[in-house]
Amino acid sequence: VMDKIRVKYPVIYEKAVDIGQILTRKMDKLTPESRPFVMEVLHKSSVTPSFFARESELTNEKTVEVVKKFLKLSEESKGYIRAYFPRMTSLIWRVINRYYVRGQEKELRN
Repeated sequence: VMDKIRVKYPVIYEKAVDIGQILTRKMDKLTPESRPFVMEVLHKSSVTPSFFARESELTNEKTVEVVKKFLKLSEESKGYIRAYFPRMTSLIWRVINRYYVRGQEKELRN
């Protein structure tokens, strides 16, 4: 597929390669504990584009599962994810805050 894109749309191909390289550099800076977590979230969000998108999606089962895994990570790993994937982290904290506002934070710790 990428070869066809490279031939037919060279500019788009170059941008895709650049994005891939940026992502690889960021992934290389993560801790061994945080790397699988980020890979899983990126995979889920690519399969389900609305993964974190709508307010109604903030409490869906898959999103809550991701938040629970994030909360179980060490503080060091969370820090690396915050530093290199700030958008992902802000979306996760939106979910956490929503649960705290509702008084349901214990559900995230189970």
